[in-house]
Amino acid sequence: MKRMRLHKKSKGTTIAEMMAASMMFMILLAIVGGALSPAYAIFRRNLAMQRADIIADNILRELRGCMREAYGLVKIYSIPNESGEFPPNLGANQTNLDGSSSEGVSGSASGKGNVLEFMHKDGYVFVVTADGAPQSAMKYDDGISPIRTADETGLIDKIVDEIPKGIMSVRRYSEKDKIVAAGTGILESYSYNYTETSGIQPIARDMYAPFPDDYYMDMKVSITFSFPDGVNEGNDVKYVEAAVTVSNKDGRPVAAETAYLDLRYVAKRTDKVTAK
Repeated sequence: MKRMRLHKKSKGTTIAEMMAASMMFMILLAIVGGALSPAYAIFRRNLAMQRADIIADNILRELRGCMREAYGLVKIYSIPNESGEFPPNLGANQTNLDGSSSEGVSGSASGKGNVLEFMHKDGYVFVVTADGAPQSAMKYDDGISPIRTADETGLIDKIVDEIPKGIMSVRRYSEKDKIVAAGTGILESYSYNYTETSGIQPIARDMYAPFPDDYYMDMKVSITFSFPDGVNEGNDVKYVEAAVTVSNKDGRPVAAETAYLDLRYVAKRTDKVTAK
């Protein structure tokens, strides 16, 4: 006897069913995406804040190392921006780095500024800021003889490119006309050449950025230095306060930290013109 086999008729998926399934998937994807989007934004914001905190911490660590070697005299002042305007709340300071002011004009009465200048124990003048440094020609200790570097065509003057605003920069100058008090050995004044004798080309003994451009990860830094309350011209300086603000590429502050930069050696505040 022949056995009969029953076969069920197979049925495929219709276009309507596929469209319905696709719509449900898209709705589900929108719901999940809507929930993940804020979480991802929070993650990115927290990551940016952590990066900014690290940048601020390392800059303050670098500043502490520099300031511990300050000796004799310390100066804080402001430099104007491209429009000639001074930073808000810091006050105009007539003793700018370009040395355009006459002798005897006092510095920032507020004792605040975006530039920190001091005499180093090794005899060099240090200038620290995050407001940019112009392209400069490197000069030896006499401030006149050029530091040269070899290229394919022979010896040429060594030129260091501009350091843009928003990046910490350090410039080192050879001091001249130093006056030391008789008997005490206390440094009373000094000066240095900011430009060549022509008064056009900025010069320096050395100029560098402690951290490379890509270290900042598209963020910008601003630094405000200030003397302690009550420290006026000629008074002893035991520490300087540094406030570091790190902002994103849109200019929105992401992190801000403040620290005291202690001095190891005896130093006094000066507001005199030093750049010549």
